[in-house]
Amino acid sequence: MSVLYDDIFEGLIDGIHAFESGLVNAALYILEDTLIKTDQFYEENGIHHESRINIQMQLAKVYIWLRQFQKAVDILKSALESSPENVPVLYRLFLLYSDAYPNEKMALKVYLRAESVMKENGSLDCNHRIYKNFVTRGEKIKCKRQSFFMFKDDTEEIDKQNLMKQLPIEILSNIFSMLDPKSLINLLLTCKGWRSTILESPHLIGAFTLSRDITFKKLQSYLRLFDQKVSTSEIILDKLSIAFNSRDELPLMKLLLSSGLRSKSLNIEIREAIQPQICTLIKESKPLLFTQQTHLSITIEKEAQSISFVDNILPMMTNLQTLYISFRNLSSPKQKSSSPLIDLPRLRFLNIKNEGKPDQVERFVSALTIHNVESLTIDTRSTNIFLKCIRTANKLKHLKMRMIPIELFLYDFMIEGRPGYERVKELETLEFDTCPSSVDHIFGPRVQFKEFNNLRVLKFRNSQITVTTIEAFFKTCKKSLKELDVLEKSLLSYKGSNTNNNGTFSLKNVLETCTGLEELHITDNKINSSNFTQIAFDIAMLTRPMKLNCLELSNSSIPSSSYIVLFLSIKTKLTIKRMIIHQQNPDVQLISFSEELKRSKVVGEFCFI
Repeated sequence: MSVLYDDIFEGLIDGIHAFESGLVNAALYILEDTLIKTDQFYEENGIHHESRINIQMQLAKVYIWLRQFQKAVDILKSALESSPENVPVLYRLFLLYSDAYPNEKMALKVYLRAESVMKENGSLDCNHRIYKNFVTRGEKIKCKRQSFFMFKDDTEEIDKQNLMKQLPIEILSNIFSMLDPKSLINLLLTCKGWRSTILESPHLIGAFTLSRDITFKKLQSYLRLFDQKVSTSEIILDKLSIAFNSRDELPLMKLLLSSGLRSKSLNIEIREAIQPQICTLIKESKPLLFTQQTHLSITIEKEAQSISFVDNILPMMTNLQTLYISFRNLSSPKQKSSSPLIDLPRLRFLNIKNEGKPDQVERFVSALTIHNVESLTIDTRSTNIFLKCIRTANKLKHLKMRMIPIELFLYDFMIEGRPGYERVKELETLEFDTCPSSVDHIFGPRVQFKEFNNLRVLKFRNSQITVTTIEAFFKTCKKSLKELDVLEKSLLSYKGSNTNNNGTFSLKNVLETCTGLEELHITDNKINSSNFTQIAFDIAMLTRPMKLNCLELSNSSIPSSSYIVLFLSIKTKLTIKRMIIHQQNPDVQLISFSEELKRSKVVGEFCFI
């Protein structure tokens, strides 16, 4: 007995010395041979050698060094069979699961097992440093949102108290939609019964979002979370964001595409040149994440060559309905190449924004076919991008332009004989946001403009516009216009004002010209008290009473006395369902006049903002 006993002890010492000297294979041979001797010792004496646990732990270290993680797990589990309350062994297994393997679910199970042992025996039964590190790391994993998900509810009592079991999925989904991502994670941490209910439903899991800063390890943890009770291929997330800004995106994309995970909304940010392997991977695998996608948002910054990534993924996205794409300060490509033709037959909403050089973006929009787009938003200083983008849009209902000269639209799309009119004749909403005036397009009195018989909403926000231009718009849509919005810069002028209109185009003209107008929004900080009095006079001079659903005619710096004059004019000529006034703290006199108008049913509702 003593000879075998001493051989085992010497084998442990030799194995440790060989491993610390860098002779890993020699250490593996010595420790495995010594472990066999401990089995022989047990058969002969009926008890385990006191060094057996240490041999198994050292052997686990060797396996981890050789990246044979499953063998390390097996040897540590074997050690726990003979010593189930051995905290150092549990700690070694915990480190294996949390660092080398990694498997946070199993790491947390090991920690909770060790936690119960340490509470029963106290920290003095093991090394204090091990105890402290174990608790610190274990509690951190317990609190991390992607890992505290695990255990089934075994008791009927928990199910009885679980409100989620009693509510329909539709109601739960509506509740989830009102919670931010942090609150959703907290919901997982609150109750095991709730956690179980959420993980049983792909619909409820879909309420969670994956943010743009997600890493490979975080995604791996999320997939383990989602895959507890349903397959990830059944899950459709509400939102998934991916950022290409490092060299680590290839393994991340491989993991994401292999999972079969899908999303209702996909956001992609590209700040560095994308590896060609990623484009090849997506093109060859044709994952459901792209082929079944309906909402896509892409931001490309600096690297013009990344447009080729968009060229690769868009043709396979035949179900795409909404596309937002933004180009920011693109560099000039080393080799200029044309984009392949891209047909998106189901696309209904398109938003294109360009900041910087337009060359590469022009080639991209030239290849884009958008026959069925109903809503188009263009934000660019390049008129070529705008004209090339709109060339195939034949079913537009809503058009919003930013930074495009307003007169350019009149010249290309509203003048008799110009081909562009056919593309926009069905427009119902037309918006100009921060659009300049162009001196390159001046219209004489003989110019004939086409009528917009379907235009219901016309909006000018912080845009420069001349009297000739605004009169041209009103001539073309005066029969159909229902809503007019003018924010921040006035397109109207009044007698005595400092505008270039000389009083020839007034509020009275607008109200009497557009016979079907229902909503009027004019907020201009440049309107002074004198102008405001003229507005009141215009209303008083209306030749007939009129009805409006909404009137917003205001300036936050106008005194209450000017509003009272306006109210007196309204009382005789207008009936308004809702009136918006920009006065955060109206005085008593203003409030009393507003109440009087409400009692007389001239105004249905006042809103002070």
